[in-house]
Amino acid sequence: MCSENGAIIASSDSEIARVGGDTYDYVWPRDASWCAIALDQCGNHEMTRRFFNFIFKVITDKGYLLHKYYPTGLFGSTWHPVPFIQIDQSGIVLHALWNFYQTSGDIELVASHWPRVLKIATFLANWRDKTSKLPLPSWDLWEERKNTTTYSAAAVYAGLRAASELATLVGLEDYSSKFDQIANEVKDGILKYLYDPRLGRFLRSINPRDEALDASLLAINDFHVLPAQDSRVMGTIDAIEKELWIKTDIGGITRYLGDRYLRVSPEIIGNPWILTTLYLAMYRTDMGDLARAKQLIEWAADRASSTRLLSEQVNAFDGSPVGVLPLAWSHAAYVLAVKRFVARLSATGHSWDI
Repeated sequence: MCSENGAIIASSDSEIARVGGDTYDYVWPRDASWCAIALDQCGNHEMTRRFFNFIFKVITDKGYLLHKYYPTGLFGSTWHPVPFIQIDQSGIVLHALWNFYQTSGDIELVASHWPRVLKIATFLANWRDKTSKLPLPSWDLWEERKNTTTYSAAAVYAGLRAASELATLVGLEDYSSKFDQIANEVKDGILKYLYDPRLGRFLRSINPRDEALDASLLAINDFHVLPAQDSRVMGTIDAIEKELWIKTDIGGITRYLGDRYLRVSPEIIGNPWILTTLYLAMYRTDMGDLARAKQLIEWAADRASSTRLLSEQVNAFDGSPVGVLPLAWSHAAYVLAVKRFVARLSATGHSWDI
């Protein structure tokens, strides 16, 4: 999925055009950033250097990233009005760059892109509601609703925290303090406006308010807004596992109740997705529930095709691939889940046969 020019596409599967009207042969900054994080954690830094050189060339003059890009770097086709802003896609690029430095120690790449880092971070800092301090409404992770989601706010928080750390690296403490303060404002807004004590969990969104359970809420853990053991995180993810687990022999986590995208039958609440189930595995690893984490990782491995490729979704009745095959983000999530699991095993002295 990785081009010599740094483009990381979502999928090379062309058959999806027959049912979706288009392919996934684009660079979504979000998908590509998760892939870059996985690559860096495996030591493949040359690939990610090329990615960052690619992605920082395509940011807009105002400092945000567009919906998706052709592998050439041109703005990709979209079915939404332009500009189509998904603010999480700008935040996660900075989060991924900080991961790159943490795993590679390459400060030269960070320094060379600092002007672009500053441009993105400044946009994230300014593109916020004056009262809540949260990001203004933008299109959600699934490209279906325009609102202020917990996922997007968490990605912006992570991006601003990364900008603060990166500013320290290049010796700009004033910027470091500024972005750290703004990140904390976003975090405070998440906890005040996006957490509902009555429900005992986070909301999908505000502006408009949406109480639906959504697998994107797993990001509250992966963007390190709160520790995994925090009761607010536990309440949210326990609810996701209970309510979004597919009640067939196949199992797995769907995106949300009533998800219709490529749904194989109206009798189920949605198709199970590989990456949502693997992000649950990562959370269970963080909680020390290694037996459950292993089950979820092996669930994903068992859903692989005969050529060991992971799809976007699977059929809830027979486990066969649904959607594109392969999906790069599914593979990235598998790498991240296994890496985290093995690290926790090593730290606790357990063997794989836990």
